[in-house]
Amino acid sequence: MKKILVSSYFSGCGGLDKLFMEDDAFSIQHFSEIDKHPSAVLKYHHPDTPNLGDISKINVEGLKETDVLLAGFPCTGVSTQGKQEGKGNKKTKLVEFLYPIVKQTKPKFIILENVKNLLSTQMKELYNEVKTEIEKQGYYCYTETKDSSEYGTSQQRIRVIMYFVRKDFKASRKSYHDDGVKRNFKVKSFKRCLSKNNTYISWSKSHRKEHLDFRIREDGLINTLTTGGGCVGASTGTIVMLPDGSTRYLTPEECEGLQTWDRNHTKYGLCDKGQRYEIPDGARYRMCGNGVPSNITIEHKEEIKYLMGLK
Repeated sequence: MKKILVSSYFSGCGGLDKLFMEDDAFSIQHFSEIDKHPSAVLKYHHPDTPNLGDISKINVEGLKETDVLLAGFPCTGVSTQGKQEGKGNKKTKLVEFLYPIVKQTKPKFIILENVKNLLSTQMKELYNEVKTEIEKQGYYCYTETKDSSEYGTSQQRIRVIMYFVRKDFKASRKSYHDDGVKRNFKVKSFKRCLSKNNTYISWSKSHRKEHLDFRIREDGLINTLTTGGGCVGASTGTIVMLPDGSTRYLTPEECEGLQTWDRNHTKYGLCDKGQRYEIPDGARYRMCGNGVPSNITIEHKEEIKYLMGLK
């Protein structure tokens, strides 16, 4: 069976790509990730898949055409946890390197991910630029907000998905974006719930040092994971109250589950010499806090298979 080819940029430890990598209909051509520990995790799980490294140094002319391009471009200048500089932030500005890659590789589908603040008034210029730069290369753009809690996880994590379809791609079936009919795809069931034996107490920005705003959420969810994983210094997060009244932080394994990743997905990496090493907990929390819940791409993945005639 012919595989649907996928290329991944700003790959992190593979959250956005995970469902595609687990589906035999798809084949990952390469990753592009520069950070040490996420790169090591990718190498551990996918030792035969090349990592092109720094997106700003990729030889674009040497790239082959692909079917699907995935990219969770940096939210450093977009997130409300930062200064909201937009493209004034050097990491967020790296999104510009996607435009020539799209031109060279001509993907039929593009999935871009970022935080919900991308659709705010402050980020209007950045959002419009990304949308326009790709649309003018011959794409339709469909933008949606997705909350991971609607896909079977106990974390409320709202993300923006920009889904592009190449205009000259001739699918044998209609996209639900074309006729307004939401297909009932049979999707993977995620069972990543928190323990019913514990109490999960969340907090938000204000008064966190005084612990005046700790609360048990009535909806049974926890706040969005940050790079601190709910540890000291996080502006929002969750602590766990045990039956005996003591408290603890979320574990890296719990954070992985809340991202709908496999347990210990971030635990091991391969160094440049190919030796396995254990990732420090701090780095694991950062990967989880920076990562993408795999479940939010499931409808797009299934529709791509449908439109490519593999479903």
